[in-house]
Amino acid sequence: MPGPQRVRTTPPHPSSEPLEQLNVALAAAGTPADVRAAVRHAVTDGLHLTPEQVDLHLVDDRVDDRPAAVQAALTERLPQHLQTPQGREVAVPVVHGSSGLLLGAVYVRLDDPQAAHGWTPDAQDYLQAVAVQASSVLARTRETPMPVALPPDGPGRDSALDALIAFTQATASTTDVIALAQQAAQVIQSTLGSVGVMYAELQDGLWRARMLAARVPDALRATLDAGLPERTPAYAQAVEARQAVFVDDWDAQEQQTPQSEASSAAAFHPFFVDGEPHGMLVMGTSSHRQWDAQARGVFRAVGSSLNLALERAAQTRRLASRNAELQARARTLERFADLSRDLALERDPRALVGHAQDIVLTLIPSGVSTYYEPDGDWNAGAGGWRLVSHRGHFRNPDLLRTLQGGLSRGANRNVDVPYDTAEPVYQDSFDPGTARTAREQFTEIRASAALPVHVSGRVRGVLVVGVHEAHLWTDSDRSLLQTAVRSLGIALERAEQGREIRTWRERYETAVRGSGHLLYDWNPDRTERVYGGTVTAITGYGETELGTLRWADDVVHPDDQAAYRAGLTDALASGEELHLRYRLITRDGDVQDIEDDAFIHRDAQGRATRVIGFVKDVTDRHRTEAALNAASRFNALLLDNVGEGLAGVDIQGRTSFANPAALRMLGYTEQEFVGRQQHDLIHHSHADGSPYPRRACPVYAAFTDGKTRTVDGEVFWRKDGSSFPVEYTSTPIRDASGIIQGAVLAFRDVTERRLAEERQRQSNADLAHSNEELHAANEELEAFAYSASHDLRTPVRHVKGFSELARKAVAQGNADRAVAHMQVVEQAAERMSALIDAMLHLSRSTRQELRPGPVDLNVLLERAQADVATDLHGRTVQWVVSPLPTVQGDATTLQQVMTNLVSNAVKFTRDRDPARIEVWAEGTPDHWTVQVRDNGAGFDATYRDKLFGVFQRLHNQRDFEGTGVGLATVRRIVLRHGGRVFADGEVGRGATFGFTLPR
Repeated sequence: MPGPQRVRTTPPHPSSEPLEQLNVALAAAGTPADVRAAVRHAVTDGLHLTPEQVDLHLVDDRVDDRPAAVQAALTERLPQHLQTPQGREVAVPVVHGSSGLLLGAVYVRLDDPQAAHGWTPDAQDYLQAVAVQASSVLARTRETPMPVALPPDGPGRDSALDALIAFTQATASTTDVIALAQQAAQVIQSTLGSVGVMYAELQDGLWRARMLAARVPDALRATLDAGLPERTPAYAQAVEARQAVFVDDWDAQEQQTPQSEASSAAAFHPFFVDGEPHGMLVMGTSSHRQWDAQARGVFRAVGSSLNLALERAAQTRRLASRNAELQARARTLERFADLSRDLALERDPRALVGHAQDIVLTLIPSGVSTYYEPDGDWNAGAGGWRLVSHRGHFRNPDLLRTLQGGLSRGANRNVDVPYDTAEPVYQDSFDPGTARTAREQFTEIRASAALPVHVSGRVRGVLVVGVHEAHLWTDSDRSLLQTAVRSLGIALERAEQGREIRTWRERYETAVRGSGHLLYDWNPDRTERVYGGTVTAITGYGETELGTLRWADDVVHPDDQAAYRAGLTDALASGEELHLRYRLITRDGDVQDIEDDAFIHRDAQGRATRVIGFVKDVTDRHRTEAALNAASRFNALLLDNVGEGLAGVDIQGRTSFANPAALRMLGYTEQEFVGRQQHDLIHHSHADGSPYPRRACPVYAAFTDGKTRTVDGEVFWRKDGSSFPVEYTSTPIRDASGIIQGAVLAFRDVTERRLAEERQRQSNADLAHSNEELHAANEELEAFAYSASHDLRTPVRHVKGFSELARKAVAQGNADRAVAHMQVVEQAAERMSALIDAMLHLSRSTRQELRPGPVDLNVLLERAQADVATDLHGRTVQWVVSPLPTVQGDATTLQQVMTNLVSNAVKFTRDRDPARIEVWAEGTPDHWTVQVRDNGAGFDATYRDKLFGVFQRLHNQRDFEGTGVGLATVRRIVLRHGGRVFADGEVGRGATFGFTLPR
């Protein structure tokens, strides 16, 4: 008889499979009991608990039966963890996301009080996920739709009953939203009679009709099809209430619903998807102005049932999408498990690419694949794209021949863009214009995907997949392709590293043979050793013969054997390295003083599994040479695996070493770079090309004063003469006695970071400028509205009033008075014409296209003086003009600025004798400031902010004519040039107006 089950008290990391099974079970759930069973099964399987430890408690359950953690979770609406004498209790509240309705709590009991700490964050997240998935289905199964009140016995009742039965069946099986809405309309109309029903959905901020079951005028139908704004009052009220809203005594104007004047009452029922407004069921009538209780009950009941059906449809769509995603993910993983295995065994880069292309094309029908790498000297403008590998059947052989001949750089965006941006490019409908090299031949390709292949942190090439048939790149396709290029990049990187390792191994073996050292490889668990290097030169034995001897007994000098064994035992017991000095006896009986250095490799349990060592002949100083070789090998391996550029500088300024990353960034080979003056190669000039003296270089300062320096904001120069921004650190190197021997330079290319910073800065500047222009435009719009209602109305009133007076004067025979009245009418008309002309002038200054270029402000000032010359007859004006700069801008609009400011100065100094007008400019590194000062009437500085507004005037029209548009035009033009305007003045003491322009 089996013993009692042991209850797991410390849930392990949960599995995701039960969550997927929970989705399926919830989709079929029809009652709260079904939901409870599905939740208990998912938690039991996912957290490896027993059914007795898991439950779903509903808010409708008896309070007396609730565990303490469940009661706390329902009260506080937060997850609870309580320690009780019986063990640990965990409860997570179940809350409906769209309505916020509290439905219950998922409960777990851990029986062992000592295992309270075993509840992991992953287990908590899993329980939370179960609660979220169950919430919407539990809300659906708990809610009982309101019964529909059918009409009395008769034909109307039969048709209503038939519609209700059809609607009920559809809500349980149909996921077509429009079909459900149509059947809902049939239930409402067969039950209530003469009402119209519409179902609308929120699209791009508009409530657009998707189903309309009503006879409405064509104009109203067009309005509903085009859509009503999201904030239309009745719609917004229903969304905010999150329930049905009934509007009696319908007012089309108040409800902002054009063409609906025939309606007398309306009702609105909102529907939500994931908590956001999605649809609206609308009912309207023109037969009565108020909804009775039956109409309200029917509409609520049908809306509630439709809401449940829509939630079921949304849940079904989410489950289908999730299942499709899981299936696609499984297929992708299966294919690329094979790909990863194939790529791990292959070392030829071209073959690696071919393997990846073969597997991609097995999953994409009617496809071909090409892989390109840069070819030629791009810096000299002669570079292009070389076709490295291709797979698949090309329907147009001429296309393949063209591709094999290479593609031009800059003429084939389908390859250029992925390489330059390091981002994939997908074309569901292939544009032959993106491949101008063979545009006509590319017409056979209907869709394409081009993806960059990254190797060692940079884009090495571009993998292109073309499809001869129409093809939509799904998320599954994209995941597949991106997994392919990622696996291919890793394989190419491994192949590249393998080549480098083989190169270093060859160098190492050559160095060992030339160093005069003996190398051994020994497994302490076995007796045999493998020897290499100068075995015969040091021991007199051949490698094979020496392998038959016991090193400690037959080769080590008898007098040193005890010390040798003791040192070896100590090192194998706890050390990582072996360093022994002893004597050995050669085959000829000679005694050699040698040094034995070895590295001890250990397994996960700490046992020594391998000892690799060097035996050096101290007599001939081979020990020193071997140490240098070992250090060189170690440093090379270290440097080769660092992504930053590393280079050494000796005390004479020569490069002592450089890692591959440094050589790659600078464009030099090791032979070209090491041993030469480093400053003269990479740091000889500033970014602007000016000389950078060595004595000012922070790299050299590090080994003159012994201080480490980190520098940002400078450039290094490549072999090809180009430069790139860097961030670098120069650290002094000292020998054992503390004497500085040079420095180590660590640097990284910060081009991408600088570009990102500049893009952000420019984006901020553009946004600020756009905001400023928008603000100005809004102010002008407000002023225009004011003008239309005030400034233009005044002369209109004059025309109307004095025309009437003139008519009466003519009727009375008073011709002189009629003429005087008509003169006032003429003046008003002229004023109105001037205002309209000014408004048109301001509009043109806003819309006129700017043509930037160099503009000499001296020339603009001379033209402005010529324009106001006729206003200076009989006046004495002192011009004080300083030389003005040449700026970048649009000459035509800047002429308006200069003319308006000079004209203002002339107009407001007409009562001064002499008048004095000063014009000058001041410069900063960022901008020019141009100012015009006069000794005229001036203005109250309190109101300076109004001066540049449209139709804003601070002086009486009788004293100084004008429209109030000139300074507004100046402000608008300067803002469009990226500058600003300002003014200062004092009543009776003159004014100063100015503007700035960027350099």
